[in-house]
Amino acid sequence: MAHSFDEAARQRLLCFLQVQLELNPQADPSTFDSAAEEAFDAVQREALEYAKRFDPDQLHAFFCALYQQREDQWLAGQAFSLLAHLPHPGGLTFLAEVLTSQSEEWRCAVCDKLRELPGEASSALLTRVLLSDEDPDVRWSAADALATVGTENALPVLLHVSVHDRGQDYEGFLVADAAHRAFQAVRRRLQDDTNSVDQ
Repeated sequence: MAHSFDEAARQRLLCFLQVQLELNPQADPSTFDSAAEEAFDAVQREALEYAKRFDPDQLHAFFCALYQQREDQWLAGQAFSLLAHLPHPGGLTFLAEVLTSQSEEWRCAVCDKLRELPGEASSALLTRVLLSDEDPDVRWSAADALATVGTENALPVLLHVSVHDRGQDYEGFLVADAAHRAFQAVRRRLQDDTNSVDQ
């Protein structure tokens, strides 16, 4: 049975999400040393476990509101991360909306988040991005994520992009090369799965 999602629960979740201020006020997680990163990950896990006590619809609405206000970029980013992992059917819908309506940075963040959510739905979203996003950085991120979560249905798209997309990310890496690597990774994974079934 879900607990009451009252003001005290909201404030406790906000405290979890503001953990960066205690770890390192000037840094983002990519600059944490190993000890700080471990502490940060532990608090994120604790926040997610705590959040699961409450009604999923109320949580989804709460985190959507935090994300959409975006006055505090840190809170928005943490809300974004939790929205993708909460057991709510609106999670993938939320990520799909971000893919069509936000900045390049947020669209790349969605691609990275979908890498953590294997399944046909994530693969389909990423292949759509790979074919249609105007920004090569985002397309590169989508191809890179497909190497991890791409399904058989992604193979024709990856093959097409590996031949025809001449875009480069901000470091000069070709989208086509990322798609080629993803194509090989997905095909290899599918072959391994087939071999496992045959044994």
